[in-house]
Amino acid sequence: MMLRLSLKWRWITLCILLFMNLSPPLARAQSSGKVREFVYGINAFQGREYKGIFLPTNVDTLYLLADVTNIISPRVSLVYFWPITNDYQVDFNELNESIPGTLEVLQGGRVLQTIPQERYVIQYPTGLENGEVHVYTGDEADAQYAEFDRQRLAFRDRVADYYSATLAYRQNLDDQIAAGKASADPPPPPQEPSPFLFFSTTVNQGVPVNLPPGRYTIRLRGEDGEIVPDSQRNLVTFAPARDGVGYTIIPYDKWTTPAKSNDNSQVLYARAGATIYLKPYETKEYNEYDYLRLQEPQTTAGNNDRWTWGELGEITGATLEVVVGGQVVERIERRPFVVRQYTGSALGYEILDQQTLPEDEERLRTRTPDIEGYAVTVAPAHAAFQLRLVDATGAMIPGSQRDVKLVQSDGAGAFMFLPLAPLLLGLGVVVWRRTRFARLPKVEG
Repeated sequence: MMLRLSLKWRWITLCILLFMNLSPPLARAQSSGKVREFVYGINAFQGREYKGIFLPTNVDTLYLLADVTNIISPRVSLVYFWPITNDYQVDFNELNESIPGTLEVLQGGRVLQTIPQERYVIQYPTGLENGEVHVYTGDEADAQYAEFDRQRLAFRDRVADYYSATLAYRQNLDDQIAAGKASADPPPPPQEPSPFLFFSTTVNQGVPVNLPPGRYTIRLRGEDGEIVPDSQRNLVTFAPARDGVGYTIIPYDKWTTPAKSNDNSQVLYARAGATIYLKPYETKEYNEYDYLRLQEPQTTAGNNDRWTWGELGEITGATLEVVVGGQVVERIERRPFVVRQYTGSALGYEILDQQTLPEDEERLRTRTPDIEGYAVTVAPAHAAFQLRLVDATGAMIPGSQRDVKLVQSDGAGAFMFLPLAPLLLGLGVVVWRRTRFARLPKVEG
């Protein structure tokens, strides 16, 4: 009996080992096959912010925006195929070797520019989402990063001071309560410091490239004077076809699911009496084929005969006008709004104008706004109207106009019975037939 069990378990163990050898784990299969390869790491400007991408050797053309600074960094790293996304990935964490040399930009076989590598830093002084971005190179990169570090440490100190003051404030209140000297109107608590939005990369090494629209060739010439193998690529720089204004549209009753409008030919629909919040931003229209490859060099999507809108920074210094029949009936200024959530059985929220909150709403008044834009309440008297932005001089910002049409919901109850129409029609026919046949004379057999 013991011999039979022993043989049985030996066969089970053998089958398990055989299966493991024939079917290696997915993670092990996916992590294998890394190849040491020359790549270009690129900080490519997307129209609003910089995005880190890379160019493997199997992609022969790099697409960049024209007339702006992009950073190209020659590197040696480990490249591998990732079957989940069906493209090549790079492992800069395991190997990220900078290759010294000078970038040559050619056109028609002639060298147009020779650009050395230098230190650079990319910074967003008002936050990653607010559109303001700067690139600094050389000694200025070191100075600007030092300024970022100084402000970061100052913010750390402000936070530490705030928590110390808060602890002292609470202790003082507890002492007054324990001594029976608590005031009915205690002093306000310490004010929380404003959030630190400043973002900066570290100081890195790369080639700043700023070229007009066109088709070029780039290659890296090493310190030995020779062209670095696999470094030659085609380069396409492209410009927008036209500028415009887009809107993020936030309905009051669906503030977590905003809509977008990037083209002024689009018509907006709203219910009478509803409030909508508009956040305008600059847009530029690009060739779809070029723009998609700017974002992802390995993509196969996009068409040369189609166009797409790229979203840029928010428009903040404008006034929104409501126009009815060619006449301006309302001018709306940009304001901050906060959303107050309700818990418990009364789940819901309300959107509040932050600038009109009472003093006892200190936390809501001082926190970062949830929405910064224009609140438009749709007047029931206007079946259709137009929205547009004007600048400080009163001139309309091109591309900002939108037609708005009202969706009437008063008669919606009448449509509740539409699904019952076939049933009611059939019932009517049955009743009519029975009534008709009931009037015929009976034939007695």
